[in-house]
Amino acid sequence: LFSHAADITVVTMAVGDDYQRTVSLGIENKQQYCEQWGYDFVCQTTTLDPERPIPWSKIILLLNLMETSPSEWFFWTDADSLVTNLAIPLEDFIDENYNFIVSRDFNAINTGQFLIRNCAESREFLKNVYARTEFIFHPWWENAAIINELENNSHLAGMTKIVPQRLFNSYPQEVIAGAPQSTYQPGDFIVHFASVRWN
Repeated sequence: LFSHAADITVVTMAVGDDYQRTVSLGIENKQQYCEQWGYDFVCQTTTLDPERPIPWSKIILLLNLMETSPSEWFFWTDADSLVTNLAIPLEDFIDENYNFIVSRDFNAINTGQFLIRNCAESREFLKNVYARTEFIFHPWWENAAIINELENNSHLAGMTKIVPQRLFNSYPQEVIAGAPQSTYQPGDFIVHFASVRWN
């Protein structure tokens, strides 16, 4: 059982004054959660590749952290989400048999929240995702590239664990109605306001 809080870093990104104001509650909420459990917290506030839409910078940010941080695991969490159950530690979601732990919504894999191990295989995976330039301006940005990479590389299946959406990526009723497997229920870990758009 993985149980080392010092080996987990929580990562998010909020670029632009307007967007930072929109998600300020979520940033404060994540800071509080990390302080409670002893996790490092990183919030990137500038784009890392001005030639691409902002969400792509999450891939560079994670790659940079993998080179500089001693953390064994990173938990990516979109800025437009709130930890709603502070009593649940990230250790509960970690499965040492996998390198990438992510949920699927009613469309496909959704990378609003995911866990990724700091290892050579994960770095190769993220570099390959970033190389999928045909998805730069896709409506789902890097999420589409990740889906495609997973679908077209069978060796990644063994490193990827798909978990139920409500484990750590619930959507509010306003975002998706009539899908109980996706809709936030009291006690869920995170609610993700997925309709909030990047600048």
